[in-house]
Amino acid sequence: MTSALTDHPPRAFPIRLTPLPGEALDSWVAAYAARLQTPVQHLVATLGLGPRFLSQPAADIAAGHHLTDAQNLLIAAGLTADQAAAMWRPLARYTAVVQAHGATPWLRRAAKPLRGSRYCAACLQDTDGRWQAAWRLPWHVACPLHRSLLHTICAGCEGHQRRTLPQAANPHSPTHCQGHWHRNDRRHQRCDRDLRTTPSAPAPAGVFQLQDRLGPLLDPATTDTAMSSLITLITDVLTVARHLDSPKAPDGHGDTDTPAAALGAAYLALTETNGERLTALALADVRARPHPLPRTWHTASPALTTRILQIRDSRLRPTDRIRWRTTTTGNRPTLTTPDNRVRWVPSALWADWVVRLRPPNTDPATFAKVAAATLLIPGANCSLTTLFSAWTTDPTIVRTACYVLQTVAADDHGLGVLRALTQLSDGLLRHGGPIDYHRREQLAAAVPLLEPVAWDRMCAASGIRTGGARKLRFAQLWTWETITGGTLERAPDRLRPCESNDLAGYHAFALGLPPMAAELLLAHASALLGEHGCEHEPLTWSPPADWVDLDGLPGRDPEAISPDEVGRLLGLGVPPTDVAQRLGTTLDHIRLVVRQQPPHLRLRSTGKRQTPIRRPFPTELTPQRLHQLVVTEGRTLRSVKNEYGTAKHALRQAMERDGVPPPRPADHPR
Repeated sequence: MTSALTDHPPRAFPIRLTPLPGEALDSWVAAYAARLQTPVQHLVATLGLGPRFLSQPAADIAAGHHLTDAQNLLIAAGLTADQAAAMWRPLARYTAVVQAHGATPWLRRAAKPLRGSRYCAACLQDTDGRWQAAWRLPWHVACPLHRSLLHTICAGCEGHQRRTLPQAANPHSPTHCQGHWHRNDRRHQRCDRDLRTTPSAPAPAGVFQLQDRLGPLLDPATTDTAMSSLITLITDVLTVARHLDSPKAPDGHGDTDTPAAALGAAYLALTETNGERLTALALADVRARPHPLPRTWHTASPALTTRILQIRDSRLRPTDRIRWRTTTTGNRPTLTTPDNRVRWVPSALWADWVVRLRPPNTDPATFAKVAAATLLIPGANCSLTTLFSAWTTDPTIVRTACYVLQTVAADDHGLGVLRALTQLSDGLLRHGGPIDYHRREQLAAAVPLLEPVAWDRMCAASGIRTGGARKLRFAQLWTWETITGGTLERAPDRLRPCESNDLAGYHAFALGLPPMAAELLLAHASALLGEHGCEHEPLTWSPPADWVDLDGLPGRDPEAISPDEVGRLLGLGVPPTDVAQRLGTTLDHIRLVVRQQPPHLRLRSTGKRQTPIRRPFPTELTPQRLHQLVVTEGRTLRSVKNEYGTAKHALRQAMERDGVPPPRPADHPR
C-alpha cells in the first residue's frame, strides 16, 4: 500500500468495525456501509479510496486492486496496516501465483478466484452478513465450520452473488441477494431474498481433505516453494475433475465453476493407493491406436503426466512409448529437430548392449541397426523420416524400425528392452558421447585404412601368414568396424562382404585373429585417428551399465562368461555356434568376448598334421632400426639374426618389405 496524505487528514469515524479473520475487503466495505447506514459510494469517498476503487468488480476489490490511499483508510476506520492487508493480500498473492504457474489459459481461468462468491447460509447468520475471502476460490466449495456445501447461486433468482458491491444504504444488503429476476419478460426487479434461509446440503467425499491440503495457500507464512507445490496440486485436481465433469461457464461471465463432487472425486483419485480411479480415467478414451497423451491431459503437472503415460504405456505403439518415454519418466516430446545424438550414435548399437538387449527372435544385424536408430527417438517431436534422414541414407529404416520394435515389444522382455533404449538415449542427452561417429565414417571412407606393407609387418610380428588380397580386405574391414562401430553393410564398397561366403570368412578371420595381431591392429587404428584430428577421442567406447536399469533384459551380461573358456573351446576346434550353445549364450556374445579380450587359441589336438606357423618377427626391429643396423653400422645378417633370435630369410623379407638396402658383401683376402 502507498501513502498519500491529503492536506486535511480525514477524521476518524466514531463507529468502528473490526474485520473478522479471513474476511474479504469487499465484505468489510459493504458491512461497514450497512453499519453506518450510508451508501457504499459515500463511504468509499470518505475513506479516500478514489472512484476507480468502487467502479471495479467486487473480485478485484477483494484482491486490493487500485487501493492507493490506504493511509486514509487506516486513519478513518481505525485499522492497523496488518488488519487491512489481511483482507486483500492472501487473494492477491494467490492470483499472482496462479498466473505465474498456470500452464494453459484454461488452467489459469479454472484456478483463479471466481468473479462472484459462494456463501454459507449458516456463516452469514452467525456473522450477520460477513463474507469470507476463501469463498471466492474455485476449490473452496464447503464450509469447514458447519460441514456443509457452500451455495453458488441464489435459490430464488438463480443469480450469482458479490459480482459488484451493493450501492444503496440498505442495512440488510450484506445478507440479502443483490441479483435480479425477470418479470413479464420486460422489467427487472431486485430479488432481495434472505440468503440466510437457504437450506444447507452435505459436502461430497474428498472435499474437506482437499481444502485442508490447500488451506496454506491463504496463509501469509507459507513460503513461495510451498505455494508452487500447492498450485501444482490444484493443477492436477482440476485436470482430473475435468474428466469427471467438465467445468463450464454457466452464466457467460467468465466463471469456470468446477462441481464440488468432481473436485472431491478428483482428489481421491489422485491420492488413493491402488490408483484404480485414475487408471479408469486415463484409459477411458483408449482405442486401437490411441494418442499417448490426449489434449485434455495437457494441463497436468509433470508428475501426473508421468503417471498417465505409464498407465497408457501398454496400449501404445512402440515408437510412441519411446518418443514419450512412457517406460521411464513419461515426458512430452519437445525436440523439434535432430540433436547431437545424431553424431554420438553409431550405425549399429554397441556390441555389449546388443548382447544384453537383443531378444532371441530378432536378427542380430537388423536389431543392432534399429536399436541404434531408436536412440534418436526419445523426446523428439519431428517425424521419424526427418529424424533418421540426418543419421542414415537408408530409405527403409523407418519401416524396418517400426516392424522390429513391434516384434521387440511383443516379446516377454519387451518392456525392459524399450526402457533400456530410452535410458541409453537419455544418458547421451545428459552426459554426451566422446566419439563423433559421423566424422569417423567420413574419415574411414576417405583415407586408406591399412596398407599391404603395414599388414605384412603386423603378420610377421604376430607369426601368422600374411595371406592374399582377401585376408588384407578382412583386416581392413576389421579396422573399419573398430573405428566406426558401424554395421558391415555400411562399409565402403571395396570392403563390404557381398556374399554369405565372404561374411562367414570375415567372422572366421575375426574369431581367429591372434592377440598380437589384434593389438597391433588396435594400435594402428589409434595412430590413424591421431593423424586426422581425433587424438582426443577414445578408440572405442560404450555407455556404462549404470545408465540403465538392467532388470528384465533378455540377454546375459557381457562379462558373464570366461574368455579363457571361450579360447579353450575354440582352440579345440569347437565351432563358435557350438561354443555359444555350450556356454548358454549367443554367437554375438562369443564374438564380443574374442574381440574385447582375444583368447590364446590352442592347436586342435586331433593328431593331424598342422600347418606350420612362421616364427614371430621381433617388434623392436622397426624399419628405422633395421636400416641403422644394416646400412649405417654395416652389420651382417648373421650378427643381427644372432642378436634378435630370428631367421635370415625373415630378415631378408623385412628388408625387402621396408626398402632397406642389402648389406655389402664382405671383402675376403686372396
